[in-house]
Amino acid sequence: MEKLRVLFVHTEVYNNWQLENLNLHVKFPLSESMPGDFEVHDHVYAHRSVKTEEDFNYEFQRLVQSIHACRPHVVLISQAWNNFPPDAYQHLRTTGAKIVTVIWDTQIQLGLYELGCLVYGDYTVNIDSITNHLAMRIYSDQVLHRSYNCASFFAGFHLPKLIFHYEERPMKYPVVMLGSAEGYRRKLVEYLQAELPQRGIEFHRMGGLTKHDLSGRADEYLEFRNYVETIWQSSILLCSQTVESRRQLKGKVLEFLACGGFVLVDRNFEYEVYLPPGVVAYYDSLDDLVAKIEHYQHRPEERHAIARRGHQWFNQTFGQSSRYWEELIRQAAQGGSLPVPTSVLDVYRKLQPFVGHFHLQMLNLCGSLAQQAIPQIK
Repeated sequence: MEKLRVLFVHTEVYNNWQLENLNLHVKFPLSESMPGDFEVHDHVYAHRSVKTEEDFNYEFQRLVQSIHACRPHVVLISQAWNNFPPDAYQHLRTTGAKIVTVIWDTQIQLGLYELGCLVYGDYTVNIDSITNHLAMRIYSDQVLHRSYNCASFFAGFHLPKLIFHYEERPMKYPVVMLGSAEGYRRKLVEYLQAELPQRGIEFHRMGGLTKHDLSGRADEYLEFRNYVETIWQSSILLCSQTVESRRQLKGKVLEFLACGGFVLVDRNFEYEVYLPPGVVAYYDSLDDLVAKIEHYQHRPEERHAIARRGHQWFNQTFGQSSRYWEELIRQAAQGGSLPVPTSVLDVYRKLQPFVGHFHLQMLNLCGSLAQQAIPQIK
């Protein structure tokens, strides 16, 4: 029997895709747990090295070579903002393969690249923003006149339990922020570095994107193999948006919950719709963040109760759904409808009373770039 060939295209790579903790929700299931009738190939599209037309042509030809070598039935593209250009999508359409784009870092306003995946792709799975997912569905329906089955939302992380699970460790770090110090997060880090020492509270920033650029990205570079160990050893795990007004579900929140961590996160609509009450703690401003850190640092029982509820919710929600990507790829290869996890159906039910109110907001969110996308791409 012919194997189902999948080409997994990575577009956000800083060092080595096998060693980085980016795209784990897709990368590990594809590389570690696909059934025997799957044949998975990897391709790194190094968008950060594309500075000139010559660079683009080089990366484009590498992609073409991978496509010809693999002859995929399904191309799964892991896409962040402005990573994978419409020209590349155009070529993929000529191969006859079904194109699935997994968008894990959308912008505040949908732009040319993000809408390009709707124009040329077959399926789009938005995993970081309910708001942008609704905007893409409305755009797909009203501008492209395509079925809603083409755009799905799923913020679930099928993380390998051998790596992402809970183990008890002595607390080593009182307050930790993991990840890059981009945009608004840099302001937050500088504020905490000034305020927390005055209150006798240690603050650690770890896990920048590269080893060699520590000048603002991380105080302590964190190898991936130490990532989960650090979560286990952290009393308070902070998470924030990189853009103050962005509505987004940060993947690290789910990673922290998977590992039994106590999460203190900036309040926004996305979390409050997606997460049940009492599984994370929220802050509303920089002053409130410092106050919440002081509050929870001195109340370990309260902290542990919230962490336990979060860990339990994560396991109940995602513990039985490890075959999601397998089912999605099979459906895509056959031209069927994408599977919708139960957790997402719950979100849709919560949103139902707001659909009419959101409709106009979502159209506005597409912005002027969205209105120009079709003629520009074509």
